[in-house]
Parts: sequence; structure tokens; C-alpha cells
Amino acid sequence: GALTMEDSLTFSAGSTNSVLIFGTAPGQYGSIIAAGPVDLGGAVLSINTDGYTVSEDGIIWLLDNQGADPIGGTFLGLPDGSVVRSGKLAARITYSADIGTAALSGGNDIAIIPISGSLILFR
Repeated sequence: GALTMEDSLTFSAGSTNSVLIFGTAPGQYGSIIAAGPVDLGGAVLSINTDGYTVSEDGIIWLLDNQGADPIGGTFLGLPDGSVVRSGKLAARITYSADIGTAALSGGNDIAIIPISGSLILFR
């Protein structure tokens, strides 16, 4: 499901954004909808994929930034294009996706995209 923030969203350094992912279809993962500016502040991104149904199709939309401003900062150690790994999932993160057009650039939303050939167990 999605958590909706009616205003800005600011993470502090040392804080953690925990996301549960079961698959790539909407409703199979947690996400945030933010109406105001977003600042990640170097927070930790923690992904739990217990029960994840392996799929290389689809986009996992972590954050729908409904404001006009770009995302401020990144998650700790995860610059744009980094690989995120958790359980059976390996995916690239982008901070400039566009959920409205399903584009992976030109926007201000956060998405992770499963990597083709990632159907192995990472430990």
C-alpha cells in the first residue's frame, strides 16, 4: 500500500525508510506519495523481500513526488543507477523516474527496476 504525505517529506541522516516488496505489481510493495518537497538526507533504504515473487517485468515505484521540485539527496550509498539487492531481488534505483508516464528519466519520482538475469539468491 501507499503512505500519503500531505506536505513535505524529510528524512534525517541515520533514519531508515523500510519497504516491503512482494512483487512488481501495484499493491505488492510499499510506497510513499508526497505532495511537497522531498529530501532523502542520506537515509538508509531497507528493503524486505521475504515472500518476493521473482519478476523481471515491471517497475517498483518507491516514491511518487507530486511536487515540481527534484528529489533532494539520495539514500545512503545509493547514487542514481546503483544496484539495490535484497533476497532474490537485484534492481537499479533511479531518482528521476516519472510515474505519470512510466518513464525512467525526466521526472522526480523514485523507482527501482529489476535487473534482467537477477534470478539468483543474493546473500
